[in-house]
Amino acid sequence: RYVRMYDENEVMSIEEDYGPDAELEVYRDGLVKYRDQQQMIAAIEPRKEIGLFRLDAEAFQKTLKPNPVKCLEKLQRYIPEMAMDRIHRLLEELKEANEKLGTLPSNVEEFVHFTTYLGKLAGTDGKDGAASGGSPDGAREEGDGTRVGDGEGEA
Repeated sequence: RYVRMYDENEVMSIEEDYGPDAELEVYRDGLVKYRDQQQMIAAIEPRKEIGLFRLDAEAFQKTLKPNPVKCLEKLQRYIPEMAMDRIHRLLEELKEANEKLGTLPSNVEEFVHFTTYLGKLAGTDGKDGAASGGSPDGAREEGDGTRVGDGEGEA
């Protein structure tokens, strides 16, 4: 079991095992895994009497000890880099969305593109926004034809 753990840790690759698009739970599991391995290795008895034999596991323990530490350090160095990368990507998406949403449509075609984009951001196809009476400025039309919530005529 320790040999398999050692071998797996030796070939551990941040890019392959975790990668920039992995869920946060994967990183949490990795941190827990390597901390648990450290505790398991620390719990190995350095010397143990087995019948007529004395097992000296001190050298084995010294060989294993830095293995999960190295993996944990790699992961701890990578997590902030990955978080910054995700933050930068999110900021770029927000800038792009803000630019697109900051321009009100001036004709029907732009309105359709605007509504479709708004629906895409909201997780819908954007086609039901106009049909349900919704508009990009948040106004809606009452049954008598008056617009409510567009800011005009309100105190």
